[in-house]
Amino acid sequence: TKVAHSLKARYYMHVAATDPTAYPKAVTEAGLGISATADDFLWFHDATPVGQNIWWQFNAQRGGDIAPGAALVEILKRRITAGVEDSARIKFYFIPATDPGGAPLGFFGFRPTGNKILSGGSGSSAGSFSNFAPFIDGASAPGDFRQPEITFAETQLILAEAQWHIACPACTPTTVVGGAQAALDAARANRAYGATAGAPVAFPALPNLNAPNALPATLQNIIEEKYTTLFLNPEVWNDFKRTCLPSLAPAPASVTATTPGASPIPGRLPYGLTEINANPNTPATSSAGVAITSVSINPNQPASCPVLNYTTSTPLAN
Repeated sequence: TKVAHSLKARYYMHVAATDPTAYPKAVTEAGLGISATADDFLWFHDATPVGQNIWWQFNAQRGGDIAPGAALVEILKRRITAGVEDSARIKFYFIPATDPGGAPLGFFGFRPTGNKILSGGSGSSAGSFSNFAPFIDGASAPGDFRQPEITFAETQLILAEAQWHIACPACTPTTVVGGAQAALDAARANRAYGATAGAPVAFPALPNLNAPNALPATLQNIIEEKYTTLFLNPEVWNDFKRTCLPSLAPAPASVTATTPGASPIPGRLPYGLTEINANPNTPATSSAGVAITSVSINPNQPASCPVLNYTTSTPLAN
């Protein structure tokens, strides 16, 4: 029942961009949702051939097709440098690059076409990158990682964001809203991330508002906390479409390009051509009149986010 309430809170956040009354509804549902990390909903995986983690299976069969991206790695590194994050997550998610140029801790995520240098000069001069940690690398672990689907931390961060929007509907993302602080602190104090070999994975508690290196409840901080917490969970795409946070650049227009493309990050998944050809009820356009087969927007989240690049001066982007 608590999982259902957390899922309903998640749903209300999906429609809040066009229906602001969904924010108080999300607060109500989050209050009835998952109330402890012990009740986190995890997908069941084990080391049997039919039970192995899906990410692990993908990497085992198609190793090298995907790799850690620079955006998440750099956000984690920036937070570590600022003292609002420890190294527990980055060490669990990834293994270090072989070049210390990815400091702190030697982690460095991939850029398009293997571009090694980030804006501001950060990067791996030797051209080495981090890889996924053993729990999903498809090689050195048994593949039994139990993936979190919806959790206490996500429920608290939904609550924090909804409270932020209710209190400050016209504020900038860096405005602090005290009413959202308790929920943000609760997520940071109870950091669980799935289970390996049937044992829960937990990271140390992070400072709350009354401690040094606290993280104030701004929209940017809430969403970045959620972005790093929900690693491998596609729900962060919905958060991005709603808030345009964290600041992300779109993929390059071609496989040989070294800079972002000019099109926005997609706002919805298009209908496949087979579906369009075979199903006469498939709409050609969204309610906003945008062709659904193109890079289009979702009627519930109708605003495209700004198209950023890697040389932007904003501190939000990396």
